This record gives sequence, structure tokens and C-alpha cells, in this order.
Amino acid sequence: MFRTFLLTALVVVGLLLLGLLPDWSLGDWTSKPVDVLSDLMPSDTTQAQSDAPEVVVPADSCKPGVTCIADYAQGDTANMEHFYAALNEAKSRPVRIAFIGDSFIESDILTDVLRDLLQGHYGGEGVGFVTMDHVAVAGRKTIRQQRAGWEMHSAIDKQYNAAWTGLSGYYFVAQGATSVQLEGNGEYSRYLGHAEVSHFLLKTQGIPLSLTASTETGQSQQFSTKAEAGLQCVTFQAPMKRVRWSLGGANSVVAYGVTMEGRTGIVLDNLSLRGSSGLPLLVVSQEHLLSLNALRPYDLVVLQFGLNVMLRGKSDYSAYTAQLEKIISHLRAAMPETAFLVMGISDRDGKLRTGELGTLPEIAPLIEAQANAAVGRSVAFWNTFEAMGGNGAMVEYAKANPPMAAKDYTHINEEGGKRIAHHLFDAILWGHELYNLKHNNQ
Repeated sequence: MFRTFLLTALVVVGLLLLGLLPDWSLGDWTSKPVDVLSDLMPSDTTQAQSDAPEVVVPADSCKPGVTCIADYAQGDTANMEHFYAALNEAKSRPVRIAFIGDSFIESDILTDVLRDLLQGHYGGEGVGFVTMDHVAVAGRKTIRQQRAGWEMHSAIDKQYNAAWTGLSGYYFVAQGATSVQLEGNGEYSRYLGHAEVSHFLLKTQGIPLSLTASTETGQSQQFSTKAEAGLQCVTFQAPMKRVRWSLGGANSVVAYGVTMEGRTGIVLDNLSLRGSSGLPLLVVSQEHLLSLNALRPYDLVVLQFGLNVMLRGKSDYSAYTAQLEKIISHLRAAMPETAFLVMGISDRDGKLRTGELGTLPEIAPLIEAQANAAVGRSVAFWNTFEAMGGNGAMVEYAKANPPMAAKDYTHINEEGGKRIAHHLFDAILWGHELYNLKHNNQ
């Protein structure tokens, strides 16, 4: 018993001494602060400050209460004006948005409410594009999905075919008879329970293929693909609450996903890839992007990344600025008429060396790096951190009733997503209003 007590005492003393050590690094690994008494100390978010850089909204003044979108377009580069002009055409055609991000928007968090708000204001219906499968498909409340016969691969797997990777970061290889059934959850949103169009995106490797699409009412149609190796989009048009696509003996097929959407109005695709920093987008070939832009073009691409980039103890993110600029250039080369919006990293809080909970000091330089990338490529930037409330916001989100974030002080939940979606919706509406005022006055 004495030896056990002595060993325990030595361990406790050792941990207390570790708490006095400064942060240190070994290669890419950075130490984390050790404080065994931190849970016994009161937390105070007001003293833990991390000054975020000021992101200037150029030209037009910002409406009070709105975190405005900063559009850094220069010269003849219209950027967000492409999107605002498209919104004026929403009654006559689909206006498509690709919301590409990481686990922050997984399970359609944030994008579900943003989609609902935009469709309520500009028209539109349906959940948009959905991959054949997903690591978080069971937690996604906006859809009910069934699938069979698909082998899933993603750009962050150890083994994947870069030539087959899609914009979502996923691709799916058929294993014999395959099918996928998609139904929008009309109980979750009044705009999800019906649609008029379903697209199936796939590559048949040059082998003609027969596939069938059907609705819940029994209306069906058979299709034959072209004998081409590139990306193809098969379109089924019919009133639908549910759509089912079936393929028989399709071992050569590489598929990406199916859609449910309207003929007009807003179509918002959630393209989340857990663990992504955005770099997997560079794997998507120009050939694939050009084909996608021709078959199903986007009016706006939102890039939401940062959680998997931030590293404790790191203050220089200039290398990530260069990487993000490269990502934007890679996508823009195939989508010259598409608007691009960089969504800054959200607040991320943690226990600091003082024992207080507050915004991690690495957040500010990362926001600045993301804004610099937007400036460098003349695209738009939206300061999520500022919209959330700035320093200590994630702690307040987690403490709210009902909670708006997880206790990891990193990930928002549905309530938090709803709050941020409303902020972004307000920013889009204000930007669109300014665009119309500007062009009506000319």
C-alpha cells in the first residue's frame, strides 16, 4: 500500500510540474498544456481574448446588425455579382449553390436551414445533390435514403483513384446490381417533400448502360447512357416525393450521387467531407470539373474549411493562404462564370494555459490567412467568427439553452447551424439588395 501511495504521489507531483512547462514543438507535433486542476477552477471567457483581424467590407456600407460579405472582386471580375444576377433569374431557372466543407456542415447542419430560407425567399424545392452514401447519412434529417451495391471511396482514403474523385470528394463503384432511393423529408422542411427533377451523375467507363428511374406513384422511365468515358448526367423529370434509380449488372460504373430539385429556384448541395482541409479539391481533375460545369453548373461555390487546418501553437498560416488560392484557381479555371465565397473558420474555444475557456489564439491568424486568399484571388469572404459574436462565442453557444454547440467547443449542432444560417442568409439578402440598387441606378 505504501508503494502504491508513493507512486500515485509522484505521478500527481509530476503532472503539476508539467503544468509549469512552456509550450514546445518537435517537428510538426506541438505539445498541449497540462493542468490537472483546471476542472476545479472557475472558467471565465471574458478574459481570454484573441483579437480577430478586421475584414474590411469594400465599397458599400454594411447594414447594421448584418455581418456583410466582403467581395474583393477587381476590374472586370464580377464574382458575387454573378450570383446576385442569377438570383434575379430564380423564377425562370435553377440557381445552384455548392456548399463545400468539412464536418462543420456534416449531416446538412447549417445548410439545411440556409436552403430552407433561400427557397422560401427565392423559390425552389428539393434537397439537391446527395452522394450514394456518406459516413453521416444516418444522422441527416433532411433526407431518407436507401442504397445497395455501392462501394464507397473518398479523397482522404489511403487507397482511392484520383481520376474518379468528384467535387464532393467521394465516388462510388458499383458491385453488381445496384440501386439508390432518395426521399426528401417534408416533415423537416416544407420545400423538401416534393421535387420535379432528379439527376444521376456517373461514369460508365465507355460502356453503354441501362438504368431505370421511378417515383413513389409508379411512374418510371428507362434510360441508356452514351458509350463515353467521361462524366454523364441522366435526367428524370416527373413530380416526385421519392425517386429510385436502379442499375443491373453495372460493375463498370463509377457513380457520384443523385439529386432531387425543382425546375426553378434555389438548389443547394451539401458537399461535406469529414477531415478535409480543402486540399482534396485539387485532386478533382479539370476534365471532371469542366464536364460538371457543362452538365450542371453552379452559380455560387462556398468554401467552408479551417477546422482541420488549425494547429495549436501555430501562428503563421501563409502557406495555407497559398494553398487556398490554388484551390480557388483550380475550381475557377473550369467555372469562370461562378461566384466564389470563402467562409472563414468559426470560433473555436478551449482551455487556455490560464485555465480559462476562450477563443484559441490560433483562430485570428487563420481568419486572416483565409481573408488574404480571398483578396489574392479577387473573390468574396464572410467572417463566420464575427457573425457568431467574436471572442468566446463558441462557449456561449455551448452554454445556451438549448445548446447550440458541442462541449468540444468546436462543432455546432442543429441549433447553432440555424443561428449561423440566418446570419449568412441576411448577408446574402443585403448583398443582393445592394446589387439591385447599384444596377437600377445605372
